[in-house]
Amino acid sequence: MNILIKKGAHYSSGFSLGSLHTGKTSMSFLVRMDYSGLQLPGVISCDGDFNKLFGWSHGMHHTNSFRIAWKAIEPVTVDGKLIGSRYRIAAYAYLNGARYMKGFATINPDESIMMGIERTGNIVKFWCGEKSHEIQYLGPTGWGYNLKPYYGGNCPAPRDITMTLI
Repeated sequence: MNILIKKGAHYSSGFSLGSLHTGKTSMSFLVRMDYSGLQLPGVISCDGDFNKLFGWSHGMHHTNSFRIAWKAIEPVTVDGKLIGSRYRIAAYAYLNGARYMKGFATINPDESIMMGIERTGNIVKFWCGEKSHEIQYLGPTGWGYNLKPYYGGNCPAPRDITMTLI
């Protein structure tokens, strides 16, 4: 599916939490992110924010959830024009109301790569290609909802951002 987060927005298609589930344990996509997500907002409190790519909750997402997240790193500009950068991929979770973030992989723009999240018992594994990161999860495992792409933290998208999840 092709995703568009419009300039000035946080969500790809208005406010939407995604479809309900009754005990999801895994989610994966072939992901391709182009250069459009590399422009930073230019606001100190926003430039370090992780943006959310996909995931799911168990209950409310700010209480218990798992997501693959991303942010632009190392932007390179010449005469005000962005000419290159990379994306930092992270495990992003809420564990009984406490937010957790840990970068664990780096990808290039226009690179197609498999990413996913798997929960087996009390272990949640986040993976991007050959890189992975695991956390322990002792919360509920029942109902929740799938989480769609979201730009931010605090600031909305500084330009139209496109990506593909297959």
